Amino acid sequence: MTKRLLLKTTAALLATAALGAAHAQNTPIKFQLDWRFEGPAALFLTPVAKGYFKANKLDVTVDAGNGSGGAVTRVASGTYDMGFADLASLMEFHANNPDAPNKPVAVMVVYNNTPASVMALKKSGIKTTADLTGKKFGAPVFDAGRRAFPIFAKANNISSVQWTAMDPPLRETMLARGDVDAITGFTFTSLLNLEARRQGRRCGGAALRRSRRETLRQRDHRLAQAGQGKSGGHQGIFASLQQGRQRRDDQSGGIDCRRESA
Repeated sequence: MTKRLLLKTTAALLATAALGAAHAQNTPIKFQLDWRFEGPAALFLTPVAKGYFKANKLDVTVDAGNGSGGAVTRVASGTYDMGFADLASLMEFHANNPDAPNKPVAVMVVYNNTPASVMALKKSGIKTTADLTGKKFGAPVFDAGRRAFPIFAKANNISSVQWTAMDPPLRETMLARGDVDAITGFTFTSLLNLEARRQGRRCGGAALRRSRRETLRQRDHRLAQAGQGKSGGHQGIFASLQQGRQRRDDQSGGIDCRRESA
């Protein structure tokens, strides 16, 4: 299914939800990000700051997160209505919680390709995936790339990898110091952090899995309600995001919104 077709299918499904909310007051939506207020968060922060959500009768609260796994769990528990996280984390939740009453489901693709990657400094001598065998890796335990690494390793015959866990702020520092041979992380986070440590141009990397996608999702029982016209507001979420996409050329505006939220 192409991205365009998925978006059209999602819009058609959510259109039913709008009918039940036509005469309702603003619908409160708690939205959980996968990570801190970095660049990608502007996709959700800009509609809040510009009033696109309110124009669709939505009261949206966007909170920073601490990893995709946490975002999935919080949506499943009902603490948040919707979230933004890596699809691998969603798959893992489904596999580990087959009897969960409210399993989140993916409803919109955001990235064309995953930003998850394996990164190593050029001085490490790592040039191909085969060079990763026997190396020492570092990443937080909840890092999406680390969680999906076993699939990547199996597909590329990588073995005997050792993992070192650390807090997120130490990941790039430990790579720069030589405490680990490679790290997993999102390129737009780790490369900027390495650049700040003057290591960015000395870094090489490879995409972890091109089949993974960053997704929006919500609990499937709310989707079932949408089909019955009982749950409102979700069409507005996507209408507001589309307005934000139409303004993607205003990059400075998105940067300002992210800075104000940080």
